[in-house]
Amino acid sequence: MSDVILQTGGFPWLTTIVFLPLAGALLLMLVNKTAHHTIRWIALAVSIFDLVLSLPLWSLFDPATSRMQFVEHVAWMVSPPITYSVGVDGISLPLVLLTAFLTP
Repeated sequence: MSDVILQTGGFPWLTTIVFLPLAGALLLMLVNKTAHHTIRWIALAVSIFDLVLSLPLWSLFDPATSRMQFVEHVAWMVSPPITYSVGVDGISLPLVLLTAFLTP
């Protein structure tokens, strides 16, 4: 993996952006299902927070390189070798931002 740039600052940007909506959905399971107003506000807050977390990716991204950036690797199992790996390049970064922008 010599052509990989490790994530900036050690914060798992992409993992947080990916799993924050799941955490929001789990939080919504705790809310009374008749509280429609509360459910909408929590969903909006989680989606806006996801958008805010995705914005630093744009400023920290280095367009001069064609390598994957903000890469995260986590080994889940040794045998069989199963890993969780995420990263963005110049094509996928605008799509991540577009998804975060369209969600709220």
